[in-house]
Amino acid sequence: MTIATTTMSSLLSAVKTTLLAYQNTTLEKIHTFQRGCLPPLAIFPALALLPIKETYIYGFSNGYYEVDREILIEIYDLKGTTKTAKDTTVDLVKAVKDIFEDNFTFSDSSYFSSWGYESYGETISVNRGFLFNSYISLVCRSRESFATRELYNTVENNPSIVSLQDKLLSILRENKASEFNTVDTIAESPVYPIPNFPAILVGAGSRSRLQTYPAANVSDILFDVAVLSQLFNKETSLNYNLSIVEGVKNVLQSNHTLDGMCEYGNINSIVYDQEKVPTGFIYSTTINFSCRTREFI
Repeated sequence: MTIATTTMSSLLSAVKTTLLAYQNTTLEKIHTFQRGCLPPLAIFPALALLPIKETYIYGFSNGYYEVDREILIEIYDLKGTTKTAKDTTVDLVKAVKDIFEDNFTFSDSSYFSSWGYESYGETISVNRGFLFNSYISLVCRSRESFATRELYNTVENNPSIVSLQDKLLSILRENKASEFNTVDTIAESPVYPIPNFPAILVGAGSRSRLQTYPAANVSDILFDVAVLSQLFNKETSLNYNLSIVEGVKNVLQSNHTLDGMCEYGNINSIVYDQEKVPTGFIYSTTINFSCRTREFI
């Protein structure tokens, strides 16, 4: 089994490269191939690749874990009638599926892939006709190794959520220069007014208690670490958000005990989204990070 150093960015690139190999054959109708949101003046039919979610699966030995990365393959067409636009997108989605039947590792970016949900039926009426959108999701699994992780002989008992949040913010700020030096804001969430972008915001956290010992609880404290950056209709805009996410991921995995305040911490998932804010649109990526703590009664 391949042990790969895979990121959401490298997976999107590998999928795009695979598709581009067919741009003069089964995908010859597609004029625009884009990682991220389509530009306003895209030439149709157009294909967009968007990150959706990463799910982390633990329990493997020798320092390895698995990740399921889900991406969305969207196909748009602009025609004078809804039917002709729909027929084009449906045919192109089928062509994409046929390509991936024989290309499911994407240059060793994954060792297994499977289709998720698909949709055929989103129409937008525009000045030039009807813009139709069909899409299908793809889930790719890879096995990866942990970053070098700190070790502590003693672990703090009964840490508060506030103290853990403060420590998490402190560690992110300490690593800003080396991992994400262009980030403008690192703060608690929510922040009012709207922070300067790019920003890293750490939510207040929540506790889930797992009682396993007499007179003591083992708790999982969950934090949402949001990475926010401005969305422009260029691939570099998505790349920028993804690079910050990888920097935050490296910091969380390398400092997973938060300087001995918890037994260990793990990334559970990363969710990718887009949002509208008063200043425009942003890429909004949320990393769910759990800390296993000891709570003595």
